[in-house]
Amino acid sequence: MQHPIARRAVQTIVREHQQLSAVVNGMTRLVESLYIREYPEQVHHPKEAR
Repeated sequence: MQHPIARRAVQTIVREHQQLSAVVNGMTRLVESLYIREYPEQVHHPKEAR
């Protein structure tokens, strides 16, 4: 049987990891979205537009 304080500590750590994971996933989606939208414009060669 796990000590109540240890169980609570583990639950807190798990919850914090889940929250961090949600933040990292959201940031990853944002960066991917910006990359898809902005990067091609930056590498597009002006002569290709002719």
